[in-house]
Amino acid sequence: MKFLYKLQFLFILFTALPLTTFSRPKSHSKNPLSSLVIYAGSDQTICHLGDSATLGGGPTASGGVAPYTYAWTPTIGMNNSTFANPRISMISPVEKLYLIVTDFSGNTATDSVVIYVDSVYYCNAGTTQSFCGGKPVLLGSSYSPKSGKYVWMPADSLSCSDCPHPSAEPITTTTYSMTVTDPTTGCHNSSTVTLTPYGPIISTTSPVYLTQGQNTNLQASGGFKYQWWPANLMFNPTTSDPEVEVEQTYTYYVAGYDGNGCAGYDSVEVIIKEDTDLVFYNTFTPNGDGINDYWYIGNIFHYPNNDLYIYNRYGKQVYYTHGYVNQWDGKNNDAVLPAATYYYILNTNTGKIYRGSVTIIRIE
Repeated sequence: MKFLYKLQFLFILFTALPLTTFSRPKSHSKNPLSSLVIYAGSDQTICHLGDSATLGGGPTASGGVAPYTYAWTPTIGMNNSTFANPRISMISPVEKLYLIVTDFSGNTATDSVVIYVDSVYYCNAGTTQSFCGGKPVLLGSSYSPKSGKYVWMPADSLSCSDCPHPSAEPITTTTYSMTVTDPTTGCHNSSTVTLTPYGPIISTTSPVYLTQGQNTNLQASGGFKYQWWPANLMFNPTTSDPEVEVEQTYTYYVAGYDGNGCAGYDSVEVIIKEDTDLVFYNTFTPNGDGINDYWYIGNIFHYPNNDLYIYNRYGKQVYYTHGYVNQWDGKNNDAVLPAATYYYILNTNTGKIYRGSVTIIRIE
């Protein structure tokens, strides 16, 4: 009987105790239901070397078990490599940064982000230099992207003012400025370059004073060869003393070249005194060489309603035109007239009539 009482006592005792007292404890799992997710941020482009960028996302880490520990590398230029969103000052054109995040449970995850310095930062206008005058110099640098928007100033003496590599041919020392903008990022950069041409020292006689209707020869010295411009407003523009017939004050320019082909430059200002008197030239040489091929009457443009008659020595008319503007080339229609002296009558139809002679000289 005593044994049965003991069994009954033990049964009552065990059934009265809480079940949790004898439950198995839960293990601390390192694989929580929500996994660790990190984001180092989007790749970025900054405008200048030395500019700073903010790394990471919003948030940089989620999931797992907070709090999180952050470790960024490399750390050069970074304000704090243990921040979720540190700032980094760029010291190289491109930098790939790595992030390791560890959560409270010891789980880890990695990610990376790349920061670029915009290519326009490395653009420049070129190298300041002296160069052989008269020969073009290519501006810009090897880093100049074709996609950039360029503005070059001053635009004169440049092959283009909106391209990466214009060619320049200044006749005096000139400083060019370049501004380039990345149309995608809006980043921009500016730079200057100075070019100094070298060559012979060219001297001219300037200014030259001339009465309207007259012609004159310009003078230049110091070069081995010459080129004047505008060439279409003078005779023999590749000599040191071209002839000009000027109706109004004008400036002519000359390049004189040395034996190496380098150019020096100068200019001549021809100052015209206005006059309406006609100036008749008494000879011309219509041989097609571009020099003195037409009979010239100075100031004829003042009398646009004129009538011109040309006769040979026998009194036969060989040429007529209304409104003469220095176009007679020594022909009667298409027939070449022989070298000889001819006689003209010019009626200005303003009450003045002029008579005289002109000689055709044939030069083979």
